[in-house]
Amino acid sequence: MNMAQALGRLGVRAEDRRKLRLMTPVFLICGIAEALTYNGFITLFSQRFGSEYLPYLYTGEAFLLPLEAWFMSWLAMKLSKPALMKTMYAVMTAILLADAGVLAALKLADLDARWFYPVLFLTSSFVVRQQTVLLWSLAVDVCPTQQAKRLMPLFVSGATLGGAVGGAWHADAQPARR
Repeated sequence: MNMAQALGRLGVRAEDRRKLRLMTPVFLICGIAEALTYNGFITLFSQRFGSEYLPYLYTGEAFLLPLEAWFMSWLAMKLSKPALMKTMYAVMTAILLADAGVLAALKLADLDARWFYPVLFLTSSFVVRQQTVLLWSLAVDVCPTQQAKRLMPLFVSGATLGGAVGGAWHADAQPARR
């Protein structure tokens, strides 16, 4: 069975293939990025600050989520969709650069960075959540409803595979424990 026949059995039509080739790798890469990011910042927090503090951090995050949702709703009402997406990518980039800058400054000044790891955890978590929202927003924009019914399961499969690949890469990158 060739690829066209396999996709046909999944309900993919000839006119769907271009979007499938365009979006599935994007979902795959985002799945990898999400797995690496979550594993990375949870591991970093646990090693540098202490995993016993994770429940407190998750509780704090639960209080921040409604504020985040309110802010995103407010921003969505104020901006057009393209402007919102550009703004969110700019915000995510600024957060990542600020986090890197603070860590670099603390290291250069030879200061204890332990206090910053909860902040890093929360900001990284925000970025991953917003990446996911923007990714799905893009997918909804490029696929009309009927096409989305056929393609979204394949996009999700790409993201799921990406999560598995990212998890495997993270496991390979860890030093051997004895």
